[in-house]
Amino acid sequence: MRFTLTALITAVLALNAQATNLIAFSGESCDGAEGKEVGCNGECISFSGRHSFTILGGSANVVAFSFEGCKGPALELGILGAGTCTHVNTGGAVGAILCG
Repeated sequence: MRFTLTALITAVLALNAQATNLIAFSGESCDGAEGKEVGCNGECISFSGRHSFTILGGSANVVAFSFEGCKGPALELGILGAGTCTHVNTGGAVGAILCG
């Protein structure tokens, strides 16, 4: 059976998931335009035009991707706790994130 990197990461995130949500922001310090609250459930989340996010409740393992649809090079941001503002500074564009 052949797995893609995205499928493997999604499976790992789902195993480690705790019920939690996140909100992304256009600013670097969880400021600027606020996005909608989305669930950290192992699904790909668009991050276009966003530069930071905060976890709401629990903790989540977060992976950033260069392109929309969770494609391209990935950067593991690690397990992040509630209330922490994370500036996603990869040196390039971040099109999407996975969290769980």
